[in-house]
Amino acid sequence: MQNPECTVYAGNLPKEINEAALHALFGHCGAIQSVKIAGDPTYDTRYAFVEFGHPSQAQTALLLDGMAVIDRVLKVNFAHGASDGAGPGPVRSTEPDSERALRTIHVGGLPMDDLAEVVLADYFAHVGEVFAVRKSGKFAWVEFTTAQAAQQALNLDGEALTPGSSMRIALSKTPIHTAGWRSAAARPASLGRSALPAASSAAHPAYPPNDGAFVAGSAMPPARGPPGPGYGYPQGPPPRSPPYFAHPPLQQGYR
Repeated sequence: MQNPECTVYAGNLPKEINEAALHALFGHCGAIQSVKIAGDPTYDTRYAFVEFGHPSQAQTALLLDGMAVIDRVLKVNFAHGASDGAGPGPVRSTEPDSERALRTIHVGGLPMDDLAEVVLADYFAHVGEVFAVRKSGKFAWVEFTTAQAAQQALNLDGEALTPGSSMRIALSKTPIHTAGWRSAAARPASLGRSALPAASSAAHPAYPPNDGAFVAGSAMPPARGPPGPGYGYPQGPPPRSPPYFAHPPLQQGYR
């Protein structure tokens, strides 16, 4: 069984990803104990769980959040207990509960104690834009921005988000009022991105700003000032072309 404190979730991976590429990408962060790729191989997006030998190594792996992998932006977070910077709180919405319930799903059949709300938000994002996520006990609720996305999510019933699991998905009878993860649109104005501190490379002296790129098989990690854990820090769009693993240019990077 994976140690949640030593395990990170890597989302938004291209379907061509394999274990060798993930070892090359995360290997400089520390000793990798296991890599498990999940998700339907016919989808354009895959995800994986990478377990390290020590929690500090998993913490280092969070610095890869926002890196461009082929033509996608890598999302890295702790598989357990992660937060995107806003923390839990009330969901802001002016729509009636009856309409919001139509775009909310109820999820079971997963080891919820080992999964953070942000992991669920990342996973269901390939179905449609996620508005909020809430966990309680053995269940979770995911609210989308559209009822169409919620209907499409029902097709994922029975899929294994984590190895050995089988999701049970149904439409929810109620929307989410208090969430563990909220999109920017669901947060009160005072908790928007503008209220969050900017990332600074000074907090990560081992990663000074640089325009370097990490290529699979390289012995060195990407030398940049990374954004800290989570998605609360503003970051620019990554390039969609060059090397296999390329970091965003400095002028588009973390500010």
